[in-house]
Amino acid sequence: MTPLVLVHGLAESAAAWGPLRAQAGSDFSVRTWEFPGHGERAADLAPACTMAAAVASLEEVLAAQPAPPVLVGHSAGGYLALRCAARGAVPLAALAVIASGPGFRRPEAMVAWNQTVDKLVTRAGLPPHVAAVAYMADSLVMDNLPAITVPVLLVVGAQDRQVYADGAELMARKLPAARLVRVAEAGHNVHVSHPAELAGLLRELAGGRA
Repeated sequence: MTPLVLVHGLAESAAAWGPLRAQAGSDFSVRTWEFPGHGERAADLAPACTMAAAVASLEEVLAAQPAPPVLVGHSAGGYLALRCAARGAVPLAALAVIASGPGFRRPEAMVAWNQTVDKLVTRAGLPPHVAAVAYMADSLVMDNLPAITVPVLLVVGAQDRQVYADGAELMARKLPAARLVRVAEAGHNVHVSHPAELAGLLRELAGGRA
């Protein structure tokens, strides 16, 4: 049975994957991972709530799977999944990135993103230190897209913001083995609104038909 590791977005929790887990059936062995400071990890203190600490925590879960897993990330979780793939420290069978992008090269774009993260964390009622888990400070993912050679599924909702479509199109050009799928009538949360369609795409990805 193929291990499937799911990474939610910022200011969400593992509960966001409920609809997809119900559709995945017995095709996968499903494991969810939560961002530090989120969900059941709400009590995490500042040292755990950094990008580096989050990547290390996720890589521990990936390494503990019985076989190279399919890693699935949504939004900020998609970026974190890309970061793990770009680092190449843990073998993956495949990668699925939902409504996300590869980050930025320009320092001013990173600053603007980090300010947006601060606002999202405040709006969600999370402690301010939790925002650091999604701060961007380098272009590691952007620079290493050609080195991610596993099959990659890029999913965007046709009604999501244009920035996510642009990011997916850029990655589709740079990644060696990518498939870009636009889900009609879907917004940002494709895994919630279209779980059956997404589950089918993941089955194809796991079967080597990305």
